[in-house]
Amino acid sequence: MNERAKLIGGVFKIESYPGRGTKIIVGFPINDRGENSADFDC
Repeated sequence: MNERAKLIGGVFKIESYPGRGTKIIVGFPINDRGENSADFDC
C-alpha cells in the first residue's frame, strides 16, 4: 500500500499504540480539477 500511495504522490502511514489500537493514515494530493498535485505533505 505504501508503494501505491507513493506512485500517486501520496503518503501511507501506520501508527500503532499498545493497548489503544492502530491508526492507518492515507493521503493523496488532488487539485481543483481532480488531478494529482505535487504540493502535498502529510
